[in-house]
Amino acid sequence: MTDLELAGAIISLLPEDAQEKLNGTFDRFEASMEQLKPEGPESQTKFCRFMEVCWLTIYNGRYDYCKLQEGSYSQWRNNAEDKLVQLQRKAAVA
Repeated sequence: MTDLELAGAIISLLPEDAQEKLNGTFDRFEASMEQLKPEGPESQTKFCRFMEVCWLTIYNGRYDYCKLQEGSYSQWRNNAEDKLVQLQRKAAVA
C-alpha cells in the first residue's frame, strides 16, 4: 500500500467530523503526492507532514506539534499502519 493509499484509507474510516476537517488538507496532499516520485524523499516528507496534521485532528490537542515533527518517516508509517488497523477493527465491530 502506498503512502497515499494508506492516508486515504485512514481518512475514509475516521468519524465524519474528522473527515470534514481533513478533507481539504487531504485533497492538497493527494494532488502534491501525484506530482512526486513515489517513495522519494519529498513524498516521504509530505506524508510525514500530512500525518502530523492528521494526528492533531484525530487526537485534538493531546499532542504537541513540535514533538510530532520529530518523528521519522518510518515512525509515521508505523503509526499510520497501526491507526489503520485500529480503525478497521472499530469499523468491523460497529
